[in-house]
Amino acid sequence: MPHVIPSLKHNLCRLIEEDCDKAELLNEHFASINHISSTDDANPTPSITISSNVPQLSGLKVTLNGVEKILLKTDINKACSPGVTSRLLRESAIIISPYIIKIVQQSIDTGIFPSIFKTGYVNALFKDGELTSPSNYRPITLLPALSKAFERIMHFHLYSHLKKNNLLSPLQSGFIRHDSTVNQLVGLVQSIHLETEQSKTTRAVFLDFSKTFDRVWIKGLLKKLEGKGV
Repeated sequence: MPHVIPSLKHNLCRLIEEDCDKAELLNEHFASINHISSTDDANPTPSITISSNVPQLSGLKVTLNGVEKILLKTDINKACSPGVTSRLLRESAIIISPYIIKIVQQSIDTGIFPSIFKTGYVNALFKDGELTSPSNYRPITLLPALSKAFERIMHFHLYSHLKKNNLLSPLQSGFIRHDSTVNQLVGLVQSIHLETEQSKTTRAVFLDFSKTFDRVWIKGLLKKLEGKGV
């Protein structure tokens, strides 16, 4: 059953009924809340000492065996944008892997990510509150299946580089294989218990960033990656 967006209010007054007009209204709202801050270029580049001892992730070469493994592990239940499906990638992995290698390798060598891989299919997902308010919807972008395969290939090489050379913080638990934020929480609770047993006071500060991925400091991120040999 298709997902139907109800009538939406423009500027909290005029009711928008037509699908095209509703799409434009939601697009305007999403664009206003999802953008790289204009202050990003104004902020000074962070001062990070780049050690000459840090191994460099250079001359990266994508292998046929590696690409085949990644495509054969494609989750066919994961949603993607219309076009080449996840099932097609998995079922034809052996046949198309040589061609995927050419695309990925050329992208790595030239430093250019294919623009078609950046084109997503945006779904407006209702959160809560008034159904007619565009601000109560959040965008869920479905990317092309090939884009996700590209991402997994790059993740494999980047993660392997960071893990092999011990460049990941031991305090990082999220998105780490064989680790989890649950382990981090257990460690925190244990620390609190130990301090309590010694009659010490424990203080903690917790930060929760709103729209975290929309607030990533691009220059800072690139500089930190450079410090990791990327």
